[in-house]
Amino acid sequence: MEKKIRLDVVIFLLVSAIILTALTTTIVINKRVSSLSEIQSAFSKLKNLDELVKEHYIGILDSEELSDNVARGYVRGMGDEYAQYFTKAEYKDYMSQITGEYEGVGLSVVWMEGEGMFVTAVSKGSPAEESGVQVGDLIVEVEGEGPDTLTYDEMVTRMSGEVGTLVSFKVRRGGEEIDFEILRREFEEVTVDYQLLGHIGYVKITGFNNLTPKYFEQAIDDLTARGVTAYIFDVRGNGGGTIDSVVDCLDRLIIKGTTVATAERKYDSSQAAGSNKTVYQTETAAEVNLPMIVLVDGNTASGGELFAAALRDIKEAPLIGSVTFGKGTGQSTYKLPDGSYIKMTDFSYTPPSGISYNNIGLIPDDVIELTDEQQQDLYTMDLKDDPHILKAFERLGVDPGVMDGGYAEIDPNYSGSSSSSSGASESGSSGSESSAA
Repeated sequence: MEKKIRLDVVIFLLVSAIILTALTTTIVINKRVSSLSEIQSAFSKLKNLDELVKEHYIGILDSEELSDNVARGYVRGMGDEYAQYFTKAEYKDYMSQITGEYEGVGLSVVWMEGEGMFVTAVSKGSPAEESGVQVGDLIVEVEGEGPDTLTYDEMVTRMSGEVGTLVSFKVRRGGEEIDFEILRREFEEVTVDYQLLGHIGYVKITGFNNLTPKYFEQAIDDLTARGVTAYIFDVRGNGGGTIDSVVDCLDRLIIKGTTVATAERKYDSSQAAGSNKTVYQTETAAEVNLPMIVLVDGNTASGGELFAAALRDIKEAPLIGSVTFGKGTGQSTYKLPDGSYIKMTDFSYTPPSGISYNNIGLIPDDVIELTDEQQQDLYTMDLKDDPHILKAFERLGVDPGVMDGGYAEIDPNYSGSSSSSSGASESGSSGSESSAA
C-alpha cells in the first residue's frame, strides 16, 4: 500500500548519519562538496524542495521508492562514475557478480553506448544457454525499454532478478530481432575457458569473481600436465572483478613473496603512517616458468589490466592488442542502517612497476588495432583467424597451423589449493562497462 509521507522525514532517515558526520567533522564528502557551507547549502535545497512538494503536490508519495531515489540522486551527485546505490534486492544481485554464484539468466555483456548490451559470454549450463542466446547477440530491449531510456546499470538490474521469475528481452542478431522470455534460476558462472593449441596453452579469462581462481588453477594444472611450452592469456573484454581474485590467479604463476599490486586508500591523520596502503603479495610456492603472452584490448579494464600488467612487469610477458581502458581505481561497498548499500571509489592501486595506468591504459608491445568488423566478431571469431592470436604465435616462433579446436571442459567440482576471497572490494569495471546477469 502506498503511504503518504513527509519528504523531510525520508531525507532525514536516509542520510542523517552521513550528514551529521559531515557537519560535525567538516570532512570533505566529495569533489563537489568540500566545505561546511557547501554541505549546508546542498541540503538546504532539499529542505526547500520538501516545502514546495508539501505545499503543491497532489499525488501520493511512496516512502520506500522516494528514499531509494533520494539516495540514488545523492550518489549520482558525488561525481564518481563508478559509485552506485543498491537496495537490498539489488545488492544481492550485485554480490552474485562477486561470488560467481548467480541467480539470473547467465550472460556476460559489455555496454555499447546508444545501442545496448553486447553479449560476450553465455555461461555453460545457464538458462540463457538453454534458451539459445548466443555470443555476439546485442540486447536492445529489456522489459520493453532500451538504451534510449535506460542506463547500463538499469538494463543490468532489469536482467537480474529473483529465482523463479521471468525476464523478457529482445536481441539483435545480424539483421534479425529475436524475443526471449527466460526463467531465472541458480547457476555458477564460469569465467575461465582454456584449450591446447598445439603445444601452446590458451587461457581466456572473462572476469575475476571468487570462483575464478579455482577454475584458473584447474586450467593451469591441466595444461601443465599436458606438457605445454608456453601460455597465451586472453583478458580482452575483461572488465575486472575483485582484486583478491586477481591476486589469487597470479599466485599460481608467480613465485611466493612477490608484490603484484599496491592499493592506497584515503589517508586519515589519525592513522599510523602507511596504514592506508595494502601490499598484495603471492603466498604459495607454485610458479610457472614458461613464456607468456597476454592479449588485451580497449575493454580490458581494472582487474583485467592489473593481471596483464603484473605478468608484463614480473614475467616479462609481452602485451598484444590495443591500448587498454585505463582504470586504476577500485570500489568497496558500505552498508547503510536500513540494509541498503553504497558502492564508491575508495582506493587506487598500482601494478608491480609502481606506475599507475589510471586514465592512461596499458600500451601493448605489439599494437594491433582491429577493424570495426573484427572487433564485432571478436567473441565469435575462430582462433585461427584472430589477428592477436596469430601475432602471439609469431612472437613465440610457432607455426599457427598447429592450432586445433575445442575448449577443454571445466570441472565445477574441481578442488584446488587456491583460496578465494569473499570480500566485496573490487578492482571495478570498464568504462564500456562489462557485467554479468
